[in-house]
Amino acid sequence: MECRFSVCDYFLYIKGTENSKVVYEGEEVLNAGHVILCGTTHRSEDTINVYALCLQTSALQSLPHKIDGIFYFHDKKWDIKSFICSCKGGNSGRCKHISAVLLSCTRTTLDKLEPLSQTDISCAWSTQKSMTQQKYQPVPIAEMECIKKIVAYDVNNDIFTKIYDNLITSLPNSALSLHKTGRNNVVENEIDIVEYIFEDKSIETKMLLLNHATQSTLMMELAHHQIQFVDSCCQDLYLKKLSKHVCKILSETKQSKAEWLLERKFRITGSRIYEIYTYKGQDWSRKSNRYFDPKGFSNKFTEHGLKYEEIALKVFINTTGLSVVNCGIIVNCNQVPEQLLEIKCPFAVFFSYNSMSDSKEKCRQYNDEYINHGFIASPGNSSLPMCLLCNKTMSNDSIKLSKLKEHLIKIHNNNKDKDLTFFQTIKGKYLKTPT
Repeated sequence: MECRFSVCDYFLYIKGTENSKVVYEGEEVLNAGHVILCGTTHRSEDTINVYALCLQTSALQSLPHKIDGIFYFHDKKWDIKSFICSCKGGNSGRCKHISAVLLSCTRTTLDKLEPLSQTDISCAWSTQKSMTQQKYQPVPIAEMECIKKIVAYDVNNDIFTKIYDNLITSLPNSALSLHKTGRNNVVENEIDIVEYIFEDKSIETKMLLLNHATQSTLMMELAHHQIQFVDSCCQDLYLKKLSKHVCKILSETKQSKAEWLLERKFRITGSRIYEIYTYKGQDWSRKSNRYFDPKGFSNKFTEHGLKYEEIALKVFINTTGLSVVNCGIIVNCNQVPEQLLEIKCPFAVFFSYNSMSDSKEKCRQYNDEYINHGFIASPGNSSLPMCLLCNKTMSNDSIKLSKLKEHLIKIHNNNKDKDLTFFQTIKGKYLKTPT
């Protein structure tokens, strides 16, 4: 008599119909060939232990799921005692992987299931892995057979240049054309902005800077646009604080730090635009108060920068030979200011310099007390002690006097009782010896 597991018993165990998700998904898994191993590990007259491997549908190249099950003979037919799977829903005994294995058992007799040894179980995935990886190798969409191949046209550089020039000529006001030709007019040596009297001598240079920074066609058009104020206080603030001419701003912010801070306060600068652009809150009143009246801060880095800014500027001028103009705020209407010098005084370099200074200070500690034990600062590294008697340099710049004394007694025992005059004489002879 053949050992068969019927489809009816399968539906009774799964507790589903042909429309149940676990049923049709299990059939899809089986038909896709994801059940790569199915056999018996133990067989007796009334029980059959089944072991199977099923690929993970979400990770086909990962370790497969393990299915363990037991069939038992009951009432002249084979029924299911238990089935478990290593997947997340496998403890229920009714996952799609178990469904696929049970369906495979209905398509053949249980007698035809091959017996599996421990070696077969251990080597099953290693032998199937390369075949699985080759079968489910990812393929770019463009290389799929169902995708129509698009013939790429080869355009040489001459044709491409003609097309590019034609676009620039046909669309002179496009972003591409403006990017190529530049959005600013060429500034010559004449001053065509507005006459304004500066008290300092660098008037021409500053006027050229302003002239270059205010040649925005868009901002000139916006200058004639009438501003709609929400309240009278906004209009008063704009007229009193924000409607100054750029020349006046340039002059006053150069002469007064308070004016500089005031002008910067009501402008969105490059370093602060990001926090406005990315703000997702609704409390703009609180946000504006924090923005226009931020809390000042100071630390060792900013203090270091302020202290050495003038020195860094002089070093830059001497090194490059360039002429640097010190001016006030340049109100650039549309674009980023060009050729501005940003002074950076790296604190790390300052810290390294201080460390070197500390090392130099350490060489001063080798005074008469150290000489009395036969040690002076090493010529090769002034932070390390060197023995006058054997010229050995110690590797520790913080070595204690007791260790130096031990060296004198252990290595130069005959000279352990010598006085300071003796070692100073040796020191003088050593320093006079040519190297």
